[in-house]
Amino acid sequence: MNGTINDITRFQGKLYVATRSGVYYMDENDQGLVQFRKLENINTQCMSFLTFNAGGQIKDKLLIGTIIGLFEITGGGKGTFLDESVLDNPQGRKYYIFKLYNSPGDPARIYLGMNTGLVTLVYEKGGFKQVSEEQYQNEIRSIAEGEKGDLWLGTSIKGVIKLGFLPSGYTIITKYTTDDGLPSMDRIFIYRFNEKIYFTTPKGIYRLNEETNKFFPDSTFGTQFADGSIEVFRMSIDKDSDLWMSYDKDNRWYETFVSWKDGKYVEFNLPFYRLPTEKLLNEELPQHFILFKPRDIVRGDFYWMTKIDNKVCVVAADYTGHGVPGAFMSMLGISFLNEIVNNLKIIQSNQILDELRKHIMESLKQTGEAEDETKDGMDMALCVIDKDHEKIQYSGAYIPLYIVRPLTAEEKNTIKKGEKLELPRGALHNNKYLLNQVNADKMPIGISAKNLEPFTHNELDLKHGYSIYLFSDGYVDQFEGLLVRSL
Repeated sequence: MNGTINDITRFQGKLYVATRSGVYYMDENDQGLVQFRKLENINTQCMSFLTFNAGGQIKDKLLIGTIIGLFEITGGGKGTFLDESVLDNPQGRKYYIFKLYNSPGDPARIYLGMNTGLVTLVYEKGGFKQVSEEQYQNEIRSIAEGEKGDLWLGTSIKGVIKLGFLPSGYTIITKYTTDDGLPSMDRIFIYRFNEKIYFTTPKGIYRLNEETNKFFPDSTFGTQFADGSIEVFRMSIDKDSDLWMSYDKDNRWYETFVSWKDGKYVEFNLPFYRLPTEKLLNEELPQHFILFKPRDIVRGDFYWMTKIDNKVCVVAADYTGHGVPGAFMSMLGISFLNEIVNNLKIIQSNQILDELRKHIMESLKQTGEAEDETKDGMDMALCVIDKDHEKIQYSGAYIPLYIVRPLTAEEKNTIKKGEKLELPRGALHNNKYLLNQVNADKMPIGISAKNLEPFTHNELDLKHGYSIYLFSDGYVDQFEGLLVRSL
């Protein structure tokens, strides 16, 4: 897949993904392996899915809102453009859509959150008809309908809008800003859950006090969502009525779900995290650079970092295999590393890899007994940096560690005399610096003939002026690896 992912849905047993470059769906190839295929005729930024059946009047349709209009995804891997067939659509213009929302109170009605306002469509007599358009000169990024029929709109940078509909047909428009208790004017998304309206913000979850008409931090799902320490990104309700959330805390991206248990909401954390933020990297490794240019958005290479007990753990990893999607292996790797290091507090490099291998083999059910079981795994270089004691631990699965350090005065004198330095195999030097390779174990994170052997623990000096390099084989392969190695 190419492009940032904007939305994901499941329709008739298939997974669909909306990206900046189009719509992809998960399918199997001729060998029975899972892969993503692209819809042929939607080659634009796709923003929002909606499964629509007009309250059971028609069979389920999968709609996708894009920046060039509304499409229905049909069979044969194609999309049908709907804008020109919408009745009372002025000049058949193309809708610029950020959000699709189906009214709970009127299932035949859908709202289009547009780049400049809100459009309302109603399904009747076999097609859509535009019944209204409101201009707000702002992007409408989220929509939710209240129990009383009020409509809430989340804008891109101008806070929140509430539309109240009177029996006379008039609409009362109320705009809310930080003066009304919102912690921010942007990154606010609106959701309806158990007949209540919730607002996810950069400072947690908020609700509106209808008596004071002011917003307040809401602790319905736990006090941690009301103390200002968490940025909540999204909510989603599953078929079991459990509420799923993604949020940021301490520069880590958590996925969680909240379920009603024993008379209260209980949060169940899942160890899904994003790549390290630039803020965290700059705080812990101020002199660093990252070259990360994956060919695809769904990728098998990843890097990871965390800090524990004043030690920094850094990883560069590369998925190896064919049967399991690379992105899934990346997710497993990042999740298990967080569990092993942050939760189990294991901070010795070889023990981390030993434990990670065990987790991967258990998750993929790798026993070595079945001929058809997956042989997928990961190559990895892992360092634990102890700046207080100027030491570095390193363990590797096929990926070596490279250290560049200044030559000592003694080494410079040896070179000046025309004598050779006694160096480890593979080490290189010029008149100023020495490049040393610390070899990895020749076994993967996953099943192999050596899966009972422990990984090697290396402890090295890390002094001022030393530089450490970790990279996957994808970096070397960009330059025809064999040629580079020979150089």
